[in-house]
Amino acid sequence: MTSAGRPAWARVRALLQAGGANAAALRALEEAPFVVALDPPGAPPDGDPPNGHRDPPADGDLDAEAKALLLGPCHNRWFDKCLTLIVFSTGRMGLNVEHSWGTPRRGAPMGVHAGH
Repeated sequence: MTSAGRPAWARVRALLQAGGANAAALRALEEAPFVVALDPPGAPPDGDPPNGHRDPPADGDLDAEAKALLLGPCHNRWFDKCLTLIVFSTGRMGLNVEHSWGTPRRGAPMGVHAGH
């Protein structure tokens, strides 16, 4: 929903707000301070890296993780939230931040804290 164009987003949001469990779930998402997205196995980056777990990962692994953090899979991202913690099936994690407050001045400390 949040990766769709705003007209489609507004239609879906109105349907969800109509009542019942969907309205409660939408309210919980909107009131939460952040969202955690758990990427299933097979989502980019695709499963465990070759030759077992590498830390730090190889250059190609970082490219795949960066794309996954920025772009999706769209079905489990809530791009309207200021902060989304994304956990890959490998156990590695990263952040997707809404950029208006996540500028280097403010966003960089978030990345530093996430690394600890």
